[in-house]
Amino acid sequence: MADVKLRFHGRFIYADAYYAGARVDRISVIAPQFDPRGFGRHQPLMTIEHRYIEFKENDRVLTTADPTFRVISPSSTEDDLELLVWDLTGVTVTYNSTGPTTMPKGGTEVLSLPELEGVQGRGAVLDPWAVSPQRGGQANAVIEISAGTGATNDPVKDELPMQFATEIGVRAGNIQPVLDPHDPGSPLQKLPADLVTFSVPLARKCLTLTLTSASGETLGTIALKEGASVGFSNSCAKIEEPPRADLEFTHYYDALTVSRKPNVLVPVQPGDHLIEGMRCYMTASINFDQQQ
Repeated sequence: MADVKLRFHGRFIYADAYYAGARVDRISVIAPQFDPRGFGRHQPLMTIEHRYIEFKENDRVLTTADPTFRVISPSSTEDDLELLVWDLTGVTVTYNSTGPTTMPKGGTEVLSLPELEGVQGRGAVLDPWAVSPQRGGQANAVIEISAGTGATNDPVKDELPMQFATEIGVRAGNIQPVLDPHDPGSPLQKLPADLVTFSVPLARKCLTLTLTSASGETLGTIALKEGASVGFSNSCAKIEEPPRADLEFTHYYDALTVSRKPNVLVPVQPGDHLIEGMRCYMTASINFDQQQ
């Protein structure tokens, strides 16, 4: 079946929706808002190749959302060099397709906040305000997955599994790996995904994205042709010496209903430092009950 790919790279929370304890076929992909004084400015962007956008059909305009930038692709093999980029700050993205959804799965994984908090003997409940962009809130942008199969991609070549240590230990310079409660004596280890892709079946000629502001105003639409890939990113542009521990990961816990505890778990590269930029690769997941 023809489809459109939605690809996510950077800081995102994948919130799997439930209602009264039953799963709903909707996943809210949250681009968290980071305090630029502590972590650097993160900017949620959406990038689409010009050739995969349907602008008009006869006299009917299909794409009305003006891009923020038009840039050239560095690829020397593409016939169409132009990329259109939208700044999604304060925006919710939806599309005109509904159906089964699956959380991203594969050989690598999105790190589960309930699982990590469970290791410390706590539950994890998402703040209801985190699923919609609000000025000063937790979400900078939200992309609603209303149909599509999620998959994780292999991590950076030769990347080692990540271990975990407490935030308070890392900040004190005393990195001690936390043990796996299901494998006594062994450190808790995960192989985190650095790219998530949702394959959305194309039931019509085009998949139409709708961009909506925090106030509910429709900002415009983008009609996508068969075979389109949409890139979503939420990363910090700052270049710096890579740390050993991903302290930026702690900000995901700030999207929960309770204040962050000093011993929340953060990913740590065993015996080495993260590669440049990797601190913006690791993502998180949580279930979200709409009755909250």
